[in-house]
Order: sequence, then C-alpha cells, then structure tokens
Amino acid sequence: MMKATEQFTFLLEVLKITYTSKGDRQVVYPLLQKKLVHLDEGLASLLLLWASEKLTTAKPATAKTLAETVLNFSELMAQFPQGSKERNLSIAIAGYQAALRVFTDKFYPQEFAYAEAALIAAKDERQQILEFQAISTDVVQLRQQLAATEVTLKRMAEEVTASKVANHQWDLTPLIETIREIQPRENVTHSGIILPEEEFNTAILYDIENLTKGYNFTQTFISKLSLQRIVEQIRSQHQFGKLAIQRAYANWSVPQLKQIKNEILSLGIEPIQVFGFGLNSQKNAADIQLTIDAIEFIHNKPSIQLFIIVSGDGAFASVANKLHEYGKTVIGCAYEKSTNSFLEAVCDAFVPIPDPETIVVKVIQLQNEDEILVEARAILQWLNQHPEYSRQLSAEGMYLSEVWKAFHQRIPNFNYKLFGFEKWKPCLNFICAGTEFSVIDKTPTESRLVVKDVKDAVVSEVPDRAACAQRNRETVASAIVEVEVEAKKMPTSVSGNIHSLSKYRKILSAGYPIFRLPPPSDLSQVLACLVQNPLIGEKLGEGIAKLTRLMAPSVSQQSVKKSLLVLLSADCFVTEPEGGNLPDLSLTLKPELNSSEAVLQAVADLMRTKLLKHMTHIDENIWRELMPLS
Repeated sequence: MMKATEQFTFLLEVLKITYTSKGDRQVVYPLLQKKLVHLDEGLASLLLLWASEKLTTAKPATAKTLAETVLNFSELMAQFPQGSKERNLSIAIAGYQAALRVFTDKFYPQEFAYAEAALIAAKDERQQILEFQAISTDVVQLRQQLAATEVTLKRMAEEVTASKVANHQWDLTPLIETIREIQPRENVTHSGIILPEEEFNTAILYDIENLTKGYNFTQTFISKLSLQRIVEQIRSQHQFGKLAIQRAYANWSVPQLKQIKNEILSLGIEPIQVFGFGLNSQKNAADIQLTIDAIEFIHNKPSIQLFIIVSGDGAFASVANKLHEYGKTVIGCAYEKSTNSFLEAVCDAFVPIPDPETIVVKVIQLQNEDEILVEARAILQWLNQHPEYSRQLSAEGMYLSEVWKAFHQRIPNFNYKLFGFEKWKPCLNFICAGTEFSVIDKTPTESRLVVKDVKDAVVSEVPDRAACAQRNRETVASAIVEVEVEAKKMPTSVSGNIHSLSKYRKILSAGYPIFRLPPPSDLSQVLACLVQNPLIGEKLGEGIAKLTRLMAPSVSQQSVKKSLLVLLSADCFVTEPEGGNLPDLSLTLKPELNSSEAVLQAVADLMRTKLLKHMTHIDENIWRELMPLS
C-alpha cells in the first residue's frame, strides 16, 4: 500500500509542474507515466483534503491561483490515456470539486461554468465505465449460472428417465395456489404501483441538495418547497404501504436549511447529516450516503419492498438497477425539467413535481391606498396560516426583513412611503393596528412581527400616520435617496474648457453611475479601513456607523458615506436581495477586491470610462486631484 507521505510528495510535485508549465501535457504526462502507481483513489481523496485546507486558509488571490492549477491538473487527468481510466476520472472529479470551492457562480461565473460542465462530463463518463464493468460482471455471473443450470437439468432428466416417471401426471394445484397468492402483491396497473397498504414496507429517501439545487438558493425558493406536498403528490398517483423509513440527506448545519429542517422534524423525517469539502462536494457526499443506506436496507431491512428516491440525479440510476436485482420496486420523484433521463427510464414509475423556481406567485399591482392596506393585512393572515411562519409568529416572532420580502413579492409596487411613513417598522405597525398582529421590540435594535399572545416583549407604539407624513415632507432627501432617484442628465455639450476640476466633478456627479467624491486622502483611508474590516451582509447605515467609529476623528461620517456610495456605484459590493431598496440591502465586499489598490482600481476604471464619454482624453494632473495615487 502506498504511504500517505509518498502520495503527498507526489501530489505537490505534480501540482508544481502543472503550475510552472501552465498545464502543458507534454511536461506533465511524462511524470504521470513514471508514477502510474500513485494514480489511485487515495490520490483523489488526498487532493480533496489538501485543496480544502489550502483554499480555505489562503488569501483570495492565492486561492484563485491554486484553484486554476487544480483545474488544469484535473483536465489533464480526465484526458490521461494510461492507467485506469476510472481512477483517472475519480482524481479529475475530486479536482473539479475542489476548484469549485473557489470558482463560485456569483464571483467567477466563467470559471464556474467551465468547471461545472467538466465535472458533469467526468461524472457521466465514469458512470458509463462503472455501468459497463457491472454489465460485464453480470454477464460472467449469468454464464456461470446457465452452465450450472444446464448441469442440473441434465441430472434431473437422467433421474426422471431412471425412475420411469416421464408419463406421470403432475399435480399442479400447489403451484397454481402459490401464483394466485403472489399475483396481487405484484400487481401493476395503469393507475400506478400498488403494494399492500397494511405493511410498513416503504422507504422514502430525500436528496435535499438536489431539491434545493445546491446551497445558493433564496428564502423565496425555500418557502415554495414542501416535502409534505411531495409525498401527497406521490401518494395521489401510486398506492403504497405505511412508511417504515424517511430520511433526508444534507449538510443541516447550513443556516438557510432551517425552514426545511423544521418541516422534516414535524413530518417525522430523520435528518441525515453529511459533510463534504465544500458546497459543491457536499452534494456528492449526500449522494454517497443515500446510496449506502439504500443498499444496507436491502440486507438489514428485507421488509422494505418499495424505495422512493426523491432526486433527479442520474447517479441513482445504478442504485435503482441494484435494487431491482433484489426484487425491490423503485419510484423516482424529481423536477421534471432537471431529471436525468436514464434515471427516469430505469425507475418502475416516475412522479414529476413542480420546480419552485417555476411556481408563479400571484402578483398584484395596486394603486389605491385602501386596496393596498386590505391586501397587506391579507398577507399577514397568509403568513399566520403558513406552517413555518405560523410557528415563528407564535414563538420568537418573524424578522421584519422576512415580512418585507413577503410583502414585496406579492405587491411589487408596495412602498411604505405611500402610507406616509419614512421607514418600514412604523408602517408595519400601522398595518397591524386592529389585528391580532403586532410589532415587538426584542432588543433596542431588533424588532419582530408576532401574534399578540406572545409575552415578555415590549409592543412598539403605533405611530401617528399624519405626523409621520408631515415629518417626511419636511425631511431633506438623504444621500441614499439621491442614489435611488433618477439622476440629472449631463448636457450634450459643455461650454468653455472642459479640463478643469469643477467640470470633472460635475460630469462624475451627474447621471448614473454617480461619483460624488470625498477628499482623496479620506477616500484612501476609508478603502484601507474597509479592506481590513470588510462589510459582510451589513446594511449601508450599519457600514457607515461601523467605519466612522473605527476611523474617528480622522475621517468624518460624511466622507465615509460618500466613499461607500462611490463603491456602490462602482459595483464593489454583492447586494441582497436583488432589486431591493437601497436602505434594505445587505452589502458584502466582493472577495476579489482584497486590497485597497484593487478597490481603487475598480472605481478608477468606471470613473475614467464615464469621463471619456464627454472628452477625448483625461488630464492626468486634474485626475490626481480627484483620486488618491493609484
């Protein structure tokens, strides 16, 4: 057996050569040919472990370089012509999964698309090899069985002849009775599969990561996903017995899965925790654990006759075939448009379910203030009838941001300013007035929506609507509102000499993207502080307060605000939810902007592009007055 230290040394050596040669197969393949003994499943596991540790601890720029090297090595392994093709593909798959830990769809869409496609292709090719190997093994076993059967038949014929019973009338009554007894249990009709209902003979295995399409889902997506509805839909098409086993496979430590976890516990489904080396490899880990359990049930729980696999992953086609070998019935269930055709073909029955992304929520466009108020209160009632939201409302309460999402999803043009309120909380208080709902203050900075029987909480005072409206009219528009309002358009021509500091500022501050710059030294300090203390899922107001506190008194709050608004215009943040109002957005500094120089360059590029729309060249002396040295 190869020592781990030898494997590790070889791994570092081949990755180093891959990096220095930029993935040149004429350089890398000779090394692989000399070290064929190292190309095994152990190397695949070691690659995943090593990459997981390195990519987690490395700085973003280093992580990107390592991921590119691993991706190049994986591509070489997938095409390497010598050794075991199945093992080579296993190593390539491990590398693709490791690279996808860095190359996410959100931050590296091009690299993500390439690595994801390569991973799928490698998995499919390996699956075909494994299936061919299984078929070859089955053929050998079948030939052996046929040979043994021929010997047995020959011996029986000799015994019959010797006994002179060739003309004996055999009594077939016991055989007929046995067939009649078995037939109802194996009955398959056009209306679906029927199994005895009185027995605990059914197992449902949920591949949660397939249902959620990974871990980059939204709460809106999750709110439309119901395991109870899935079971009801399966039962409406196929009669089956009592549920002996229900298991759901995922990394349940992911916070976004909390809503589903609450549902499965209420339904008596056992959550099975799986771990991987990253969000993309976790999915593979769930597949493996589900497969292991299904095969174990064949031997440990022979009473299970029906397996319902809720997943569209083609890897489970082999599992279905193996279950068939042991006389088990398999029903597949998944999103119709994202189901592997081979899996659908090998299952005894297949139940398509609607994709939550295609479920259209009724959208209402209301202009009348009274109509909006009626619909808003109807949304509160809907929340109270929803299993998960109702539990929250009766217990710790719902976060106001989640309530806002529900409102905005149903009424896209909903705006609390229509009711004369400047903020969402007092508006929601007004909507709740006279209903069983109220807004409570859990802490001085945290409020939630609850039903009124919730105790030990301070109920927020219902604001006076007219007074709020008057204050709004008297409030001077803030910088946030200035960004949201349509900016003034730049004149088609600028009189006089355009190359002056004032005219550069005028061009940059008019039209979108808006760049209203603080003093260069302040901008430089804010960027340095932001890189050291990046915003991660924080509101704009929270970010301004945080950086002002860290930099006081050297940089004013106004300069911090201007700097962050400039970065927003330069698309330096990942913002959630998409399309939300600026005050409600959560901001996260993009990971590739890991230095103040990188952030400054992103801003400078957009500013130069905007200026060059109005002039043929940029005066570098004026530019240095605008921006810190870059």
